[in-house]
Amino acid sequence: FKDPLVSVLPRILVGLTPWLVYTGIMRLPFAFARPVQRDVAAGAAGLVGSLTNTLGVLSIAVLRGYFPAVIFLLAAQQANAEALAATGVTIIVARAVYITRNQIRRAPDRKKRDEMAY
Repeated sequence: FKDPLVSVLPRILVGLTPWLVYTGIMRLPFAFARPVQRDVAAGAAGLVGSLTNTLGVLSIAVLRGYFPAVIFLLAAQQANAEALAATGVTIIVARAVYITRNQIRRAPDRKKRDEMAY
């Protein structure tokens, strides 16, 4: 797109909206275990980031008269698939970043060595 409002603004918001969602969920009181909360926050952030980009570009393009409003119906299936893929990939990447940043080398032991099955 030659119009920077359509091409730049939604992509700037892609950095802001997932961050707000992730930090908002991580600041909630512990409703469930911390690793699960981290995965939920990362997945929600990936979903919101994907939808922010898709809906932002399409909405502004329709408002500026570049596309008819029916474009939302045409893009719905692709947007759903993209959002689901972004959710899964974001969870995987967030786990990898957490492991790398905290220099985790092995899984934590949940049981005493005497209670292990092997």
